[in-house]
Amino acid sequence: MKSAIFIKNLKKFKNYNLSLDNGMKNVLLSGEDPKSEEKSMEIDPHSLVQTTRKLGKNLYNIILEELEKRTTEIERALNSKIPIEKTYIDKNIKEYVNAFNENKNKNYSHYKVAFEFYSEAYRLLEKENKKNVSVTNNPRLISIQLKELEDDRYWGIEFSDSRSGWNIKRAYEDVFSKLIQKMDSIDCISLLDKIDYMLYDIRYLFSEIFVIKENSKNEHTTEIYVTIKEWCEQFGMPFWTDRESIAPHIMNKITFTGEVIDNFSKEEIKKRDDYKSLYELSENTVPIINLISISLSIYLFGELWKNYIKSEKNAKDKKKQKTRKNKQGLKRIEDKEDKLKYILATIGLNPTLDKSITNLISDADKYHNYIMNEFNSIYDLKLNIYEKKIPYKKDNKVLFYNAKEYESTAIAAWDVFYHDYLGNSEITKPLPYCNECHKQIPKGQRHPIETKDILCDECYAIRKKELGRLRTQKCREKEM
Repeated sequence: MKSAIFIKNLKKFKNYNLSLDNGMKNVLLSGEDPKSEEKSMEIDPHSLVQTTRKLGKNLYNIILEELEKRTTEIERALNSKIPIEKTYIDKNIKEYVNAFNENKNKNYSHYKVAFEFYSEAYRLLEKENKKNVSVTNNPRLISIQLKELEDDRYWGIEFSDSRSGWNIKRAYEDVFSKLIQKMDSIDCISLLDKIDYMLYDIRYLFSEIFVIKENSKNEHTTEIYVTIKEWCEQFGMPFWTDRESIAPHIMNKITFTGEVIDNFSKEEIKKRDDYKSLYELSENTVPIINLISISLSIYLFGELWKNYIKSEKNAKDKKKQKTRKNKQGLKRIEDKEDKLKYILATIGLNPTLDKSITNLISDADKYHNYIMNEFNSIYDLKLNIYEKKIPYKKDNKVLFYNAKEYESTAIAAWDVFYHDYLGNSEITKPLPYCNECHKQIPKGQRHPIETKDILCDECYAIRKKELGRLRTQKCREKEM
C-alpha cells in the first residue's frame, strides 16, 4: 500500500514582504502578485523536511548572533572605566523584565535561567526594606521548588500545571513587579551582569529584531527576510486555507507604523498605482512565528538526536562541554552544544544534554501534541488535517493508498519529521516503512524492489515465494 502527503491549497506569490502585527508579537508574511495556486498538491516530504530544517538552522544562527550582540553590549559597559549612567542600567533591566513577563509560554527552563537575576533582585529589595519582600519568595525556597520540578520532569509544557510551578510563577511576578516600582530608590548595577538574553522567548525576540529604528535597519532583519522568502518560493504560504476568508482574522492585526520590510508601509502603499485595499492585503497575509518555531524545532530536535547518536558511537572520545564566565559572571557561549541548551529553553524543552536524551522521543510526544494543537492556525482560525484513501490500479485490481492532506505546509513539515525522521539512526534520512505491512523496517532488513517499493524481510520472503510459485506455474504451462 502506498502513502502520500498533500497540501490542500498551495499558494505562491512572486514577491513577499515581512512586517510586525499590531501587538508587536508576531511577524506577518504578505504576498504580492500571485504566482500560482495549486489545489490538493502532492509534495515531496523529504524535500519539505530538509528545506524546513535548513530554514531552522539559518534562523538559529541569526538568533545567536543577535543575542550575543546584546550580551556583548552589556559586557562592554561593565568593563568600561566610565561610570554607567543610571538611565542605561534602568533601560536594560526594564527591557529584560518586560521580555520575561511578556513571554506567555514560560516553562522550567525560563525560570531556571532567570534564577540568578531573580535572586539578586530579591536581595536588593530586601536590603532597601524588608517589607518589600515576602519570606515565601525567598530564593532558597524557590531553588528547592525548581529542583523538585526538575526531578519530577515538569520542566516543559506542563510546568504551569504543577503546584510548585504555580508558586514559582507567582514569586517571580511579585519580585519583578516590586523591582520595577522601586528602581528609582535602588542601585541596580549589580543586576546588569545577571541578565542573560538567551532567556528571550522566540516570539518576543523576533519582534524585537524587526523593530527598525529611525534611519537604521537591523541587519538580522534582512537575513530573516531572505531565508524565509527562499522557503516560501518553494512551498508557498506556510499557513493557508480556502475554507473561508482569511481577512477577518488578519485585518485588525496589520500595522502600518514603519516596522516593515520592503514596501508595505502605510504612506508608500497609498502612493502605488496598484494600491490594494486593506481587505485585499489581509487576504494575502499570514502570521509566521509558528513557522519560525517549527523550523527551529526540527533543526534542534535533529541536532540533539544527531549529537546523541554520535556520542553513543564515540563515547570514549566525547568532550566534556564547558561554559565559562567573565569577571562579572556574564555567561558566554563556548560551543555548539551549549548553544543548543540555550535555544532549546526558548521552545520549552529540557536543555540538559546527558543520558536522559534516551527519553527524547517520549518527551517529544508532549511537544508534538503541543505543536499540532497550538501552532496549526492563522490567529484564531484553526486549520485542518484531512485523511483519505485514494484509489489506484495494480494487477487489474483497484486498491487504495493512504493520504494526508494539510492546510498548513509548515505543520506538514513538522508532522512528517516527527513520525519519519526523529529517532532514526541517521537523522537526515526518513525511517523506512514496509509498503505492504506498513511496519517500521529494522536496520539491515530493507529490500527495494523494481516498483521502487520497500519491503521488510517478512514481506519480501512472501513476495519471493509468490514469484517462485508464478515461475513454476509458467514453466508447467510451457511444458503442456
